[in-house]
Formats: sequence, structure tokens, C-alpha cells
Amino acid sequence: MMPAAVNIIMGMFVGYDFIFIKVFSTFIGISSILPIPYLETDGYLMFKEVQQVFHEKK
Repeated sequence: MMPAAVNIIMGMFVGYDFIFIKVFSTFIGISSILPIPYLETDGYLMFKEVQQVFHEKK
């Protein structure tokens, strides 16, 4: 999850002189958090871990 957080923070704090880097960083950060199964993003892998932990507790 750290790369997604770094991308979002970088997108927020980069100046408007580098608007392409700002938009691209924010887009990559948000898209890596989303749980997309066929891309196996960080959000999807985190969702699978949480699902597995709750399944083991039953």
C-alpha cells in the first residue's frame, strides 16, 4: 500500500508547473488502491488478505 500512498501524496504536493506528473501520480495512486481482480492491484491483494483472515476466524 505504500507506493499508492506515496503516489497520492506526491500528486497532492507537486507544484502546478508539473501538471502532467501531478495528474499521472494521482491517477496511478488511486487506480492501485481499487480492488481490480484481473490486474491484481494492491487494493485487490489487500482485500484477499482481509477476506482470508476473516475466513480463518470462522
